[in-house]
Amino acid sequence: MEEKEPIKPHTQIILMKMFEGTGIKYSDEYVQTSDWYFNHSWTEEEENQFIDWLTSYLQENSGAREEIMRINSKNKSLCNLAAKNFAAWFGWALKGVPKDISNN
Repeated sequence: MEEKEPIKPHTQIILMKMFEGTGIKYSDEYVQTSDWYFNHSWTEEEENQFIDWLTSYLQENSGAREEIMRINSKNKSLCNLAAKNFAAWFGWALKGVPKDISNN
């Protein structure tokens, strides 16, 4: 059986923050299952609050930037773009809007 790569420390913190509004407890095992991010949803306001939080977190933490950004920059625009990309790829579906990666 193939062993999964461990979740990096700052990525864990970011995911724990994202899980706060779901009513379930974060676990490394859960986020290593297929399509785990399809199982919950949040409002646009909740997503925007998460993006704002993540933008600040990235600006304040070089280690977090190293884990999820291509360019390790404290620039607010670049951190915000990285936060939006993280939410788009790994964030919950928006309530009332299906999250479909198949483009069908």
